[in-house]
Amino acid sequence: MITQPVYSTFGEALAGHAAEQPEQVALRFADRVTDYTTMDRHVTQVANGLAAKGCKKGDRIAYLGKNSDLAVELTLACARGGFVNVPIIWRLAPAEVEFITKDAGADLLFVEEGFESVPFEGQKIVMEREFETWRDAQADTPVTTEVRQQDPFLQLYTSGTTGMPKGVVLSHANGTSMRPILQENNVYWYCAEPGSSLILAMPYGHIAGVGSACGAMLSGQELIIHAEFDPALAISDIRDHQVEWIFLVPAAIRILLSHPDAEGADFSSIKGLTYGASPIPLDLLKEGVERLKCEFAQLYGMTETYGTVSTLPPDDHRPGREKVMRSAGKALPGNEIRILDENLEPLPPGQIGEVAIKGPTVMLGYWNRPEETAKTLIGDGWLRTGDAGILDEEGYLYI
Repeated sequence: MITQPVYSTFGEALAGHAAEQPEQVALRFADRVTDYTTMDRHVTQVANGLAAKGCKKGDRIAYLGKNSDLAVELTLACARGGFVNVPIIWRLAPAEVEFITKDAGADLLFVEEGFESVPFEGQKIVMEREFETWRDAQADTPVTTEVRQQDPFLQLYTSGTTGMPKGVVLSHANGTSMRPILQENNVYWYCAEPGSSLILAMPYGHIAGVGSACGAMLSGQELIIHAEFDPALAISDIRDHQVEWIFLVPAAIRILLSHPDAEGADFSSIKGLTYGASPIPLDLLKEGVERLKCEFAQLYGMTETYGTVSTLPPDDHRPGREKVMRSAGKALPGNEIRILDENLEPLPPGQIGEVAIKGPTVMLGYWNRPEETAKTLIGDGWLRTGDAGILDEEGYLYI
């Protein structure tokens, strides 16, 4: 069975890893390498700096930009200081960014160079020009704000199928409470060991991006950060840093395998590739398993469930399992999945309806959207996904 320390908040996890493996690399981005001792100090300084700017517990702190080590520091600082980080997908139009910052009530926007022109009525801090100087001028005395597991620390915006973007409010518990359950059930492909390495290439404003970053810090991993997905960089970093874990969407897997550098590349260090966010063609899945020769696991979930609620584990990616390879797997331990009819009553196996989810990762709610929250969280912990699906007799979910 996997045995790792269990932490209730992300600030606590970072402090624990700084004590247990102080010289272990936490973040690697471009030419910057940060160990856990330094990361822990930086996060404390940023949290104190936010408090010095007048930010109070629960205040929303926005970030607009691509993936970077400084973005991860900001997220963890919000987690430690009791603030709520609002990462925004950088590809959004300026009007959408303006809507999100106003909806969140953010008075402070950390913005990557090149995005400074977005409309914003509060204070902007340009990451590359100002962040490090500002951070290093802050006190590194312990943060005194009490942060509990049920406190929010992340707010991600999702548009769904209709209407304006909604702020999904996520707590420390949403991100940390599954860890002991997965360890107890030996879900090894979802519980990486401290010191193992993970590439972050998915957009930071998406749960697959910021969620992966937070998960790496919870596990004490080395997070190798790419500003955005770059197949050539991924191939070279896998080789140079002996990367063990990576999450990619199916389109990125195809791009990676089709890149000229992939021919004859050494992928032997990779222990596992997790994929999700869209269906994967069976031929691509078979090619990936054959060429990368590592464990594959599919993840199904949504922003409202802090990502994954069901998985298709490595054993279901073996020859002869082609039928279930078309599924989204089974509910992770600690989670339940139902299929509901139009009256929100459970359907038997084999009938199509709306997928509903119950588990410790279900969001706190939509920010300032009580009516929409009530329509989505329907009582007794169940969340309506809006996805149509079928459960078979064995519990496999087909979307």
